[in-house]
Amino acid sequence: MRSRVIRLDNLIESLESGSRPRGGAIDVLEGVPSLGAEHLNSTGSFCLQKIKYIPEKHFAMMRSGIIYRNDILVVKDGATTGKTSLVRDDFPFEQAAVNEHVFVVRVAPSKAEARYVFYYLFSRAGQTQIMKDFRGATIGGISRQFPSGVEIPLPSLSEQRRIVKILDQADALRKKRAEADARAARILPALFYKMFGDPATNPMGWPVIPIRHLVVPIKRRDPAGQPDNAFVYVDIAGVDGPTGTIVETKNLLGAEAPSRARQIIRENDVVISTVRPYLRATALVPERLDDQICSTGFCVLRARKGRGFGFLYALSRLQWFTEQLNARARGASYPAVTDRDILNLAIPWPDTSNAHEAFDAQVVGVLAMRQKRSHSATALENLFASLLHRAFTGELTASWRESHMKELLVEMEQQAKALEAATRTDDAAPEVRPERHAGYDMYHKAALAAYIVGRCHSPKYPLGRVRLAKLFYLLQKKAGLELTKLFAKRAAGPLDDHIHKFLNLAQKKRWLVLERTRRNVKSVSPGQTMQEGVAEARKLLGEALPEVNDMLDQMKGWSTGTLERWATVLHAAEELIGAGGQLTDRNVKRAIEQDPTWRSKLSRDDFANGKLSATLSGLIRQGFIRPKCDGETDTVTNPERTSC
Repeated sequence: MRSRVIRLDNLIESLESGSRPRGGAIDVLEGVPSLGAEHLNSTGSFCLQKIKYIPEKHFAMMRSGIIYRNDILVVKDGATTGKTSLVRDDFPFEQAAVNEHVFVVRVAPSKAEARYVFYYLFSRAGQTQIMKDFRGATIGGISRQFPSGVEIPLPSLSEQRRIVKILDQADALRKKRAEADARAARILPALFYKMFGDPATNPMGWPVIPIRHLVVPIKRRDPAGQPDNAFVYVDIAGVDGPTGTIVETKNLLGAEAPSRARQIIRENDVVISTVRPYLRATALVPERLDDQICSTGFCVLRARKGRGFGFLYALSRLQWFTEQLNARARGASYPAVTDRDILNLAIPWPDTSNAHEAFDAQVVGVLAMRQKRSHSATALENLFASLLHRAFTGELTASWRESHMKELLVEMEQQAKALEAATRTDDAAPEVRPERHAGYDMYHKAALAAYIVGRCHSPKYPLGRVRLAKLFYLLQKKAGLELTKLFAKRAAGPLDDHIHKFLNLAQKKRWLVLERTRRNVKSVSPGQTMQEGVAEARKLLGEALPEVNDMLDQMKGWSTGTLERWATVLHAAEELIGAGGQLTDRNVKRAIEQDPTWRSKLSRDDFANGKLSATLSGLIRQGFIRPKCDGETDTVTNPERTSC
């Protein structure tokens, strides 16, 4: 049974990019995090050490580019075009946005599992398809049309979740390995500081000596003089700055030698790139490259008498050393230093040969350990790449698919109907982004929150923020409003992830007061000017106002658990209908059970079978759900039941 192949543009709700204020986010020291290409790492996660910010005022005005959980971020231009990361539940920021160099791909949850789509885009096959849209020479990139060129094998949602579960486990191992490697990378600087102290302050009082007095001159050779002789060439691009190792070399004949291939290197030489010193392209020459050739773009340091190479290498890896070179660099677009700049740099130099010999041995040991770790990491990455390949060719879940064939065939038929319906809708009416400001939605969300509190507040039964969040969801559904583009699936039910933002706005306008936590409840009470917000909400609700009032009057005394059940069942039922499924108690329960975020709800008394059935009946009776019956007698179980 082969999976259907679906274009990415048929699986997503939106494709967005962000913005920054005029002049960028360079001088903004606080506000809302703004993520760019540099914050996406090679493991599909994020590197968040050097965050830039945009003002909260600019964030509130943004119409697109706001980050939500399960969003897929894709670099749109520059050297890392196509790099892909997933916004998982452990993403540390409640509010964040992307800048103009990153796309936000938001998958429609009724059509595909976001993590499954992410893993495909992250795989070699996905990256190849993304890059088919690459255009431009100097600073190339991909366009907004790239999703139409990405075709994804799409099994049933159940099989997608099965694949994601396996890949998540493997991915967790990769990340643990990366964390261990990051800790190991801190060993060498720690050893240096312990034995020699910080070169910036020289606490041990070592004599300060220019580097040129600590090294010997480097001889040169032109390989072109022996055109038929082979040699190994080390270029600047072959040095990996983050790890400080030579990761790539070229085997050339003398006749092929570049004009910069001149310097003879020896084992334990330290090579330091003179170009773009901020990239930290420094390395220790291993034994296998002894008597080979490197670029004249390196400054080569060869310790006198073969002692102290470990000190020089470890020093070149310190941030202090990088800052010294950056301060001496010349040129804006192509900053560089000269050999003389490096050789004239004065450094604290321990005047004890025993210490140097001991540290040299430690450095050799640390690098040997790093080499072994590198081999293991490569093997792990190859294994993960193999898993990705098997996942998207159907091999990974073949046996599981065979044992669940009957259920999968039914699910895939429903999926096919939903996708075909969506495709027809997209073809008939291409999406047009509404021409309204993001601040419009936030303002009216705050007004609705004020209206709910005004209608439901009671000093004896405080309205907590969790209950308010559920009433806010149900009110929008009752009134047919779409202020919230996407209600995220959270442990307590569907949630507008920006609730904290519009509640803060309501408090700022003095429509609401966000009380301190008391008895585990964060209550919300009326503010001094709440009636202003209520008046705005009345305008917004219009003809739906009487029905909304009836709903709030009925539900304001309900428990948090009851409201959570109604919101959860409604969300699951809408997804089921959207996928072309039959609306039954059993199917709604299955939809909740298949979602890893909501599965545990079914073990609670609030979600017992009888209560699920009554809730579904109540939602239909009160007009939240209008199922399209197709003649089946079990479309809804016992629709006349009214208890909640």
